[in-house]
Amino acid sequence: MKRALSVLLVIIMVFGMITTSFAASAEANEAADTLYELGLFNGTGTDANGNPIYDLDRAPTRHEAVTMLVRLLGKDAEAKAGNWDLPFTDVAAWAKPYVGYAYANGLTSGTSATTFGGNAKISASQYLTFVLRALGYTSGTDFQWNKAWELSDEIGLTNGEYDENTDEFLRSDIVIISENALEARLKGSNVMLLGKLYNQKHALKWQDEGRNIKMSSFELPDAIGKTTLTYDKAYALLGKDPEVIADNIKTVGDVVLYMNAANFDPARREAFTPWYINNSWGFDPPGYEGLNMGYGTCCAGNTNVALYLLKGDYEEQGVIRWMGGGNHTIAYVKAGGKYYVFDPTDFAHKSKSSITILDNIEDYYDYIPSNYPKAEMTNLVVLKDTDVAYPWGWNNRTETLIFPTEVKEHVVQLYPEGSSKVAFADVNGEIPLWNSSNFDVPADRALFDTYDNLKDQYAGKIPVFKLGMLSFEGNGNFGAPVGANYKITVSVEGNTVTDYTLTSNNPEVCEVIAGGETRIITHKAGECVLTLTYSGKTFTYEVKVF
Repeated sequence: MKRALSVLLVIIMVFGMITTSFAASAEANEAADTLYELGLFNGTGTDANGNPIYDLDRAPTRHEAVTMLVRLLGKDAEAKAGNWDLPFTDVAAWAKPYVGYAYANGLTSGTSATTFGGNAKISASQYLTFVLRALGYTSGTDFQWNKAWELSDEIGLTNGEYDENTDEFLRSDIVIISENALEARLKGSNVMLLGKLYNQKHALKWQDEGRNIKMSSFELPDAIGKTTLTYDKAYALLGKDPEVIADNIKTVGDVVLYMNAANFDPARREAFTPWYINNSWGFDPPGYEGLNMGYGTCCAGNTNVALYLLKGDYEEQGVIRWMGGGNHTIAYVKAGGKYYVFDPTDFAHKSKSSITILDNIEDYYDYIPSNYPKAEMTNLVVLKDTDVAYPWGWNNRTETLIFPTEVKEHVVQLYPEGSSKVAFADVNGEIPLWNSSNFDVPADRALFDTYDNLKDQYAGKIPVFKLGMLSFEGNGNFGAPVGANYKITVSVEGNTVTDYTLTSNNPEVCEVIAGGETRIITHKAGECVLTLTYSGKTFTYEVKVF
């Protein structure tokens, strides 16, 4: 059984859970140990030495199975805290929180309108149905509950162990299925259930820490650091329209408070940074869209969020961007005739930013803080009096920064080095701007013409490319042994699509077989590149065959 042990160990260390040793000799005992260590499985008690008793050789009841499911989802505390209204009259008192949670969230139903049948033994298909629902699948649509093993085999949750002839289903089966579920992807997503559990716990931990945040720890100057919000008021803005959020945020201190309340940590998810025209033009999500997404992205995306929130609150605001030394984007505001330069990504990480105070923003290079790699910079520009980090590019992979001509008046080069230059290109349909609305883009390009249609035009059409148990959203790379035969599926927003093309640049190494179902077969050791084209967009997957 494949297990992401490194990931599990990281999660265990993060949550500080205590590992207990057992003389486990079977796969089920190992699975039970793992779940127990993660706090997702309690067993039925403890022995004289304080070790948990699993009772893996006993058939579970429906009460027990639902309880295990809710704990697997990390919802034990939420279930116990809920006041559940159940139509069933036969639910044991100890199981009511778990049955209540599962029933309220569509994970289980009763054996009749008024009975749950909690003391009855649960079948393999019934428990698989519970788990598939927890992964986002719908019984009756995605699978039939009395043949749940068909879908569970397909997604790798099971491997042919169960069918209509299965007459014995034990607690050992439950822990193995449950452990496999931790690595299963949620329907229509590249996120594992394990990752979802981590995000839930991480978010709760972040919220607890955020509520106790001390604004003084950020050492913001009074001119920009005073807050007009409390943590609770900042937290209440989550999910609101971005314009409403911006109306309530008046200072850089408010931005810090909101980013912490909103769990804006950019490490939580993949940075949303569309790339365009052979990776030579970069686009970062505008502040409006970043707030709609509700989480941090790349440095320029975080800068856009901060500047969107602060628009109109200061005398001037803008962007500083450099090439070399990591390629970074930060922000500045002008207050009381002084310029205050700060890094919104530090705030998103809940870290203190080095604040540089200047009489003239053009002097920034001379005062760059030591935590920025000044010696490695090859190009440094300031985009003055703007609330968005404009699209940018570079010429033939040199350090020449290119901006759209219409923003030329905003761009000032602060530090040229050698051949480093700043250039400008006319908007001709291939260089869209976030705030442009009157130009055409070729059909094979994504149209980023307004904030509002960003997701519809780009994010919503990124295919999820699956090869067996492997799954990629966008581009990717993987290794495969000689003789591998992978079934390929492509889905968009959870729906399988077939109107794509897939080619291999080296069929002798990895061959794409089309027909009733698309497959890739690896023939010999070497390397190849698979190219997926869908809806005018191209994605590549580098394959190393061993």
